[in-house]
Amino acid sequence: MPEMEEGNHTIVIKAWDAANNSSELSITFRVLKKEGLTIYNVINYPNPFTAHTSFRFEHNRPDTNLKLRIRIFTAFGKLVKTINETINTNGNRSSDINWEGTTDYGGMLSPGVYIYQLQVTSADGEMAVKSGKLVLL
Repeated sequence: MPEMEEGNHTIVIKAWDAANNSSELSITFRVLKKEGLTIYNVINYPNPFTAHTSFRFEHNRPDTNLKLRIRIFTAFGKLVKTINETINTNGNRSSDINWEGTTDYGGMLSPGVYIYQLQVTSADGEMAVKSGKLVLL
């Protein structure tokens, strides 16, 4: 559709069958201003975990390629793992990004509390960042 003004709109569709019987359907929708890239419902599951966990999130850029970076830090702020991926999302949910609890050097992390930071970048360069904590048992 061409660019539409912000606000509420209604589309009315009317159709007839071969016997000239008609039916009508109305669809009401709202046009909002384009907002910047937003990520929400960022989780890792399971949490706490022992062998592996999966990160996932929702966003407002359906069916697009998104670059993501997940950085894992110790409770003292030392960077221990960086995960870089490009994902194509179906709808507004990411696919699972799996992690086995290893460091950038391939060793297993010690049990403890860690902080993760998810950074997502869209094709047009917009960026969103969220953080959370995870527990390795």
